Amino acid sequence: MAERGLFFRVPFESRRCARSSTLDCTSLEQSPDAPYIYGLAGYQEKDTAIFRRTFNLGAQGMLAHLETDRAFMAETEAQILNLEAQILVLRQAQKPVQERLDSYRYPVLSLPNEIVSGIFLCVIPPYPQPLPAFGIHSPTTLTHVCRQWRDIALATQRLWRALWVEGEAYDGSLRTEWRALAALWAERSGTHPMSIYVDSAADPTIAFPTQQDRLEYLRIRLRRSHRERTTVNSLPSLHSLELTAGTLYSTPASFTLQDDAAPLLRNVLLVHIPLKCVTLPWAQLTSLKLAGVAKLDRDEILRRTSSLVCCEIELSEPYEHLPPGLTTGEIRLLHLESLFIISRDWVHFDEQLLPNLLVPALRRFEVPETCLGLHPIESLQSLISDSMCQLTELRVTRATLPEASYRAHFPSIPLIEVDATRAR
Repeated sequence: MAERGLFFRVPFESRRCARSSTLDCTSLEQSPDAPYIYGLAGYQEKDTAIFRRTFNLGAQGMLAHLETDRAFMAETEAQILNLEAQILVLRQAQKPVQERLDSYRYPVLSLPNEIVSGIFLCVIPPYPQPLPAFGIHSPTTLTHVCRQWRDIALATQRLWRALWVEGEAYDGSLRTEWRALAALWAERSGTHPMSIYVDSAADPTIAFPTQQDRLEYLRIRLRRSHRERTTVNSLPSLHSLELTAGTLYSTPASFTLQDDAAPLLRNVLLVHIPLKCVTLPWAQLTSLKLAGVAKLDRDEILRRTSSLVCCEIELSEPYEHLPPGLTTGEIRLLHLESLFIISRDWVHFDEQLLPNLLVPALRRFEVPETCLGLHPIESLQSLISDSMCQLTELRVTRATLPEASYRAHFPSIPLIEVDATRAR
């Protein structure tokens, strides 16, 4: 029947008995809806038996599940109480041990702050070697050990005076971060002079604004990605400047330091930097190192640095030839006391460098024998006699002649060293 189910409708014709509060059963039996009422209410004998049997089975199953659940809850509750009791015992056992640990003071933490600060300064490379901003060799790592070490590291101003600025992004994404980091290190370094190495594709001046008055050592790796020319107007404390590029024949960005921008500048190192790409106050320099600089540029730079006291020259590639008949002229270095000439195995005699030098104050001279030409003894004698210098030290590297030969020809030189293999 479509109407079979859990619901049934009571006919509107049903009425209550006149003297009773119950329904009039006789009227229900005579009602046209009686089949629906009796069928859906389970009054048919067969349906009633099935209903009772099903109900009894469901009730029995429910009671069994309830009993099982109650037993499980009781069992697990007992286990929880047992485990909690064990944990309490372990906590009580831990307590005195933890108290002993808390009372122990590690010997390193008992050191005075001044000694710890001195140890920190011994851990990092010596100034002015720049330090990375992050990593095991950075003073930042010392601030991550414990609170006491962090406080000591931040209070040790000399830890933060040499920074290595690096990064390849040139779209400006790192510029703000590095500028903020340089400012932070400048603040932590107090009033100490600073050393900055900019090895970045970003603008080399990103580390300048906040500490340029205290910038003592500056190293910049110039790249093609830098803007056309970097001009610095004021570095009053700058003492040493290093500019490097990729190779001898690369064209890096230009760097200009105004004549009055760095009155204390004395030391300069140029690596693969063409003369046309750099403008410096040459006349005030007392120490100069040139590596991989073209011959014409090298000689012109030497001619401009008339106040040099110490000079180191690494000769460029041998396939760099000057135009026929071209001479660079005399190079007068009247105050030069130390001259070191370095060459690779494949570099031979530079036919114009030594003959053009006039160095009356020269005292220490180091040169590879291959740079003295086919007649090294005669070349040295010519340099000494033309300059009228009095050498006190002579070192000849990659030599083919014995040391005795040099001593025999230069008896007035107190210290002579001849090495067949050594090169600086």
